[in-house]
Amino acid sequence: MPAAKENQLAKLEPTLVELDTFARDNNLAVLTENKGLFSASIHLANAMVQLKAMIPEEVMNMLMTLQGSPLGFKTDKDKTGGYPVETVRDVMIDMTIKGGFLLFQNEVNIISGQGYVTKDGFKGWFARASKAGLCTYPIINIGVPKIAGDGAIVPCSAECMKGGNKVSVSADIPVNGKGSDLLIGKATRKILARLFERVTNITVSDADVGDAITVETRVTTEAPPAVEPATEDQKAELCELLAGSEDIATDYLRFYKSISADAGFLALSAKQADKIIKRPADFLAAAKEHAATSAAK
Repeated sequence: MPAAKENQLAKLEPTLVELDTFARDNNLAVLTENKGLFSASIHLANAMVQLKAMIPEEVMNMLMTLQGSPLGFKTDKDKTGGYPVETVRDVMIDMTIKGGFLLFQNEVNIISGQGYVTKDGFKGWFARASKAGLCTYPIINIGVPKIAGDGAIVPCSAECMKGGNKVSVSADIPVNGKGSDLLIGKATRKILARLFERVTNITVSDADVGDAITVETRVTTEAPPAVEPATEDQKAELCELLAGSEDIATDYLRFYKSISADAGFLALSAKQADKIIKRPADFLAAAKEHAATSAAK
């Protein structure tokens, strides 16, 4: 390693130690334990503000080189240059406070500007938790996928020991995709996410780059083919799921020409409505990022 790089890392070492200590003492479980809702929110906000101020530009510049790398973290914008440093920093803070997920070895993906924990992320977390004595590394059992529609139902279970007590989860998990390796990988991620929630009482978003939500678009000026409109039941469910976010949902769908420029979000096709109903959090995250980006222009 060049001497200049060694000197730079040596200068950053005290800062890195300080960041490690802060992350250990200010994770979500610690910040919310035995606190009321308002108090927990203020403690969490304070930790986020402090951590953001503590991370120097030199550290972020180094972390940015991990974006899009197999050794780092993947995003849904790798082919177009990735995300700006501000987004990566916010995701890193979010993942750190949620329990210590890392921006390398593909532990985290960034989708629609939000951080999502991968299968490797949960495995890495349990490995570190086991080493620290928080819990044992889980025993995972994945059954034979049963093909259903565009994916499969996979019987799964996982268990570990925490404080001398067994923590276990089991479920028949639906996953999308084709190929046994892909289906098993997605099911493993989902069952580990559920076990992580049982161990920590922290919920993480259920998505990764391979599952990134897409909205159908039309780029032709020709009359679109006839499509089945959303059913009344679908419209009612969309109204409930998107309550309070109708405007940004409509703007997002209009931008991508999923609906006409003068239509509301209920003008979706049945197929498009079904995609949103299945994954409303991912859709809203994408719509909110679009709204934020548009407002900044």
